[in-house]
Amino acid sequence: SHIGPDEIDDTSHTMTLYARYTHRVTISYDLGDATGQVPPITSQTINKDTTLTTGGLPTPGAWTGHTFKGWHTDTNLTQPWRTGPVGANMTLHAKWVVQHTLTAHANYPGANPATWTLHVDDGDDAWGALYREITIPSRTGWTFDDWYTDPAATTHYTGQAITADTDMYMGWKRATWPVELDPNGGTWPDGTTGSKNQTVTEGDLVAMPDPPTKPGWILTGWTDTFTGADFDPATTPITRWTFLKAKWAPAITQLPLTGGPLGAWTLPTLGILTSMTLLTGIRLTHRRKQTGHNLRH
Repeated sequence: SHIGPDEIDDTSHTMTLYARYTHRVTISYDLGDATGQVPPITSQTINKDTTLTTGGLPTPGAWTGHTFKGWHTDTNLTQPWRTGPVGANMTLHAKWVVQHTLTAHANYPGANPATWTLHVDDGDDAWGALYREITIPSRTGWTFDDWYTDPAATTHYTGQAITADTDMYMGWKRATWPVELDPNGGTWPDGTTGSKNQTVTEGDLVAMPDPPTKPGWILTGWTDTFTGADFDPATTPITRWTFLKAKWAPAITQLPLTGGPLGAWTLPTLGILTSMTLLTGIRLTHRRKQTGHNLRH
């Protein structure tokens, strides 16, 4: 137990005092391969059995071209220090790994920036650096495909460990857009009446099927339903999602009538008249004039 000042001044008692010692332990820090490359770290003395967390350990200075990978209890650097009590003097050893330069290429003309310089620890894959440190640029008319190990974008990068300075290349593919062709009441040559759909690469023309037909009507073109304007599939490249609707106009034919004094007459009609029997019941008269004939019905 402890004694207070009053007890020390009391001469009527005899007492024996016992010294109490606290066991202290020392933690030394070995910088390993970075010795001489970064400032040394002073040894640390703490009470025995004090819990030492990884967050309580010092961080060495930066060593260019290397990454500090934590403190280890063995010289082979296989046993990292984890939170726990320190029961004796010990030396912790710093683990370092070499950083490799990873050069990432946008891989298309006019890219800005054209390249990024990244660093990857030896033995790690490149995914973290590629997707953490790079924002894929927007390229008009193209879609980012994947990362490749060659500028021709023929060999995909699949996560191999990086063990040397490395180049990576963005791969690109032309953007594609859905195109829908609505016959708008017409019938396709295959007998179907629904819309036909296809996917068109940006900048290309629609591969138009054989046109639909509609009895009594003539196909006069196509309308872009997004803009309401006429759309000529033969000359207009696709640059977005496109919905085309067929345009129809009534068919007008000229039906010849024979027997007039001045030669053949013609009768404008709406629709397609395929047989003279359609004129049954129509009474035709004509009146002679000096300069010609009139047809009345």
